[in-house]
Amino acid sequence: MTETLEVIPHPVSLIESMRAVGYSIEAAIADLIDNSISARASTVEVKYDATSEPFIAILDDGWGMEPDELTNAMRHGSQNPTDTRDPDDLGRFGLGLKTASLSQCRKLTVVSKRWEE
Repeated sequence: MTETLEVIPHPVSLIESMRAVGYSIEAAIADLIDNSISARASTVEVKYDATSEPFIAILDDGWGMEPDELTNAMRHGSQNPTDTRDPDDLGRFGLGLKTASLSQCRKLTVVSKRWEE
């Protein structure tokens, strides 16, 4: 008889492991800008402050996300890489936003508003 076990990763260990993937700051920012491009942004701004409380902000005018979409976007492995995607979608595994961001920081804030057409 075969037994199936559901093995759920320990969240803290997963986050710390993902932080060690090895993104350079340039690759991390490029990955986040790819998300802006996939959201059809016509303007993307990169703002930063390197003082005692450093931050980087990626701001765009893309389509934005509904609350449930944002929650899913923050989930590791949020999409099946074999699913059919929009031809303009640069993502594949549902890891870029989290992996790129957390490779450079310990605190990530995402603010999004879905634009009506």
